[in-house]
Amino acid sequence: MQETLPHYLMAAANAKRQAPEGESRATDPVQAQPYAKTAKLQLYVVNGCHYCERAKALLSRYDVRFDEIFVEDNKQLQAWIVACSGRKVLPQLFVSERHLGGFFELRRMSEQGSLEILLFR
Repeated sequence: MQETLPHYLMAAANAKRQAPEGESRATDPVQAQPYAKTAKLQLYVVNGCHYCERAKALLSRYDVRFDEIFVEDNKQLQAWIVACSGRKVLPQLFVSERHLGGFFELRRMSEQGSLEILLFR
């Protein structure tokens, strides 16, 4: 039996844009449109991943709710993450279905103060 993706993942996968050669698929979240306080955060992770645990701990410091989505057994979801983010590594953070990056981008945004702006603006 074939797994189907949730509607919000299907919409994002169908609407994905291929970046022109030499450009990154990820946008700078600080330059992106601000998100509402009710923005839906999704953190895609696998069990036993050190960086996934660090990303969860970092988000927990901000006392925000996020969906922790385990992807190890879902090849379709893994392919969607690669298609939308251009990356095969985890964790990957999405806010309102917009890719923000992995752990290192999350940490950089936290250190610069831009993560708090995105989460609570």
